[in-house]
Amino acid sequence: MTDPEPDAESDAESDAPSDAEPRVLRAALILWSLAMGALVLIKIGPLTFVDPDAWHQMSLARELFATGSLPTVDVFAYTPTLRPVVHHEWGAGVLWLAVASAGGRGGFLFFKYLLVAGVLVASVSVARRRGADTVTLLACALPAILLAHYGFTTIRAQLLTMLLLALLLDVLSIDPATRRSWLIGWLALHVLWLNVHAGFVVGLAFLGLAAVERAVRREPFLDLALVTVAAAALVLLNPWGVDYYVYLARGLGMDRPEVPEWAPLWSDPARRWADIAAWAAMVGLAGYALRARGWRACPGVAWVAVTAAYAVLHQRHVTLFAITWFAVAVPWLAKTPLADGARRIVRERARLVVVLAALGLAVWLGGALLLRPWSLRLPTEPLARAEGWPTYPIGAADYLDEQGFDGNLMTPFVEGGYMMWRLHPNGGRISYDGRYEVAYPPSVTAHHRALYGGEAGWRATLSAYPTDLVLVPRPSAALSLLLTAPGWHVVYGDDLYVLVARPDLELPLVDRRGRVFSSTFP
Repeated sequence: MTDPEPDAESDAESDAPSDAEPRVLRAALILWSLAMGALVLIKIGPLTFVDPDAWHQMSLARELFATGSLPTVDVFAYTPTLRPVVHHEWGAGVLWLAVASAGGRGGFLFFKYLLVAGVLVASVSVARRRGADTVTLLACALPAILLAHYGFTTIRAQLLTMLLLALLLDVLSIDPATRRSWLIGWLALHVLWLNVHAGFVVGLAFLGLAAVERAVRREPFLDLALVTVAAAALVLLNPWGVDYYVYLARGLGMDRPEVPEWAPLWSDPARRWADIAAWAAMVGLAGYALRARGWRACPGVAWVAVTAAYAVLHQRHVTLFAITWFAVAVPWLAKTPLADGARRIVRERARLVVVLAALGLAVWLGGALLLRPWSLRLPTEPLARAEGWPTYPIGAADYLDEQGFDGNLMTPFVEGGYMMWRLHPNGGRISYDGRYEVAYPPSVTAHHRALYGGEAGWRATLSAYPTDLVLVPRPSAALSLLLTAPGWHVVYGDDLYVLVARPDLELPLVDRRGRVFSSTFP
């Protein structure tokens, strides 16, 4: 990419008029910054539930610590699984389990906020290095925060990808005179990245796009091209070797209809209207900057364009677009008449900015504290499900512990990871979980979709595998259907989940509806 242009007027303070009060302007910018931080907190405050993927990641890490090696054949499921199971998030699981074991609930949440802070600081660093001023950054923070906050759950491997992408952008923004040594050092972080999340392919793509764009601009690009090739070769440094490439070839292009976050951004306009509006505003502002300054004066066009397109195609990628736009496109805006006008308004209305920022800080911080962002949650309430949060069958797992269950439990997509964590290594096995394409062939996915979706052919799911119990959410089409299956009977129930047993399995009937469940962590 073209190197960032120096900006002698990078801060609003530097071009304040003689009649402005520097201390008022400084207070305005400080309060505005704090208000944006409070907005981040209130947006991610509800996201303190343990992410469903954390359970299967920590389960694999526990197996690694217990046996001294990563299993190449799945040890958690009784349904058919792929061989080998290339669990690209294995390193994240090791990290989560180490943090949770050492720090418990508080340490786990603290580490999540540490990662969030790293993403924010790195993104601001990139934008400042590329020429953005304080006022433009603060003015553009709102849509970026609205779009990015969904990625800050507790804790998912994608958060590591967000952090490492921001760090890569920072490296690519360094002055060319010293960048080459930084790029070589980056390869060590790349190896770490590819062992915690397959999102490292985003970094590879960014390196390749940077080389291509510099070539189009007729600027030196050989160093970037060589680093891209080296990074692609270093993918071999993983526990599965060449099989990782095979997994990537299969996984990157496959459809994931069972996973809502892989749906297009417009697929749920009633719930995602704010995201759609934020995306449109960000694309519009980037387009304005390109028109005002010309593409040659806007380095990183390819990054912004590609991530914007992927954000529309997959909700999962909106966070990557938000980071890229804030770090790369906002500096374009800083050198436009629109940004000049924003800086002038802030200088002339500094006292008003102080009042508005203080009000925003008070409202957002107060609202965030009401959400108890320091409290790690394992939701078990119907209200949590109504809010769209994942819920966990803690009561059902407790029941199975009490019965000494060591059989085969059919599980839905989300709940499978938690039940894996609770059942293994005590003998119990699950049928399905959030590893999806990592562990299971399409036939297993189709069978579970038929049963839990109440589709035609659901009975084939029961006969296809040696299932002892079926974990069923309440209410669901699957529960109604299972109760019509000859001999299958309920052995446990609470407000959210029911366990249905095969005809010849005798277990005591336990009704725990109306009960509140709690669980230790990890």
